[in-house]
Amino acid sequence: AEVSTFNNILTHGLQAAWLSSVLGGEVKLPSASEMQRSVEQEMHWKRTWMPSTSARAAIQQLHMPKYHDKLVEDMGFGA
Repeated sequence: AEVSTFNNILTHGLQAAWLSSVLGGEVKLPSASEMQRSVEQEMHWKRTWMPSTSARAAIQQLHMPKYHDKLVEDMGFGA
């Protein structure tokens, strides 16, 4: 999935490191139901303040640090 941020190189690097950690067994994914609940919560949060546009799902500029922190935390590092 394409993510649009002010710092695409950092975002892509963190995503690659996170995926490598998942595939290497260092990061355990939550259950499918937990992931679905998380997605639904994120969708609800975005819809409460972000205008409805075709790019709404991919726009990360306003909460990029939160996204980066989550990737780093998942890999076991302090954000």
